[in-house]
Formats: sequence, structure tokens, C-alpha cells
Amino acid sequence: MKKICLLNWKGKPMFKKKISFLLLALVLSAVLLPADIVEEIVAIVNGDVITLSDYKEQFNSMVQGLPCCCLR
Repeated sequence: MKKICLLNWKGKPMFKKKISFLLLALVLSAVLLPADIVEEIVAIVNGDVITLSDYKEQFNSMVQGLPCCCLR
């Protein structure tokens, strides 16, 4: 059985161009598509991960516990 390498087909320059264009399109799409940020990490303390939503939740609960005169 004869082995055939797809990138070395003689007489098939259009096939090489299509493969090259496809590979280029795949690489560019992977680079240009934005990634989704699920959660932002603020700090890691003693092995515990503190996320931005955890920080905001703690901050808002502390602000609500303050007396009104301290907020001015």
C-alpha cells in the first residue's frame, strides 16, 4: 500500500492553497475570538481563592452595617 502525504501531492497546488488557507483561518479565529472571563481572582490567601464577587459581597455587607453618620 502506498502512503500519501496530503501536503505533498504533485500537480495539486490548489489543494495546498486550500489547506494553507484553512489552517490560517483556524489560527486567526482562535487568536481573534475573545475569551469569556468567568470570575476575576482578587487574591489567594492561605490557599483560599478570593474572587471579585466575594470581595464585593463582603464590602457591601460591611457598608450596610455602618451607621448612617459614618457614610458622609
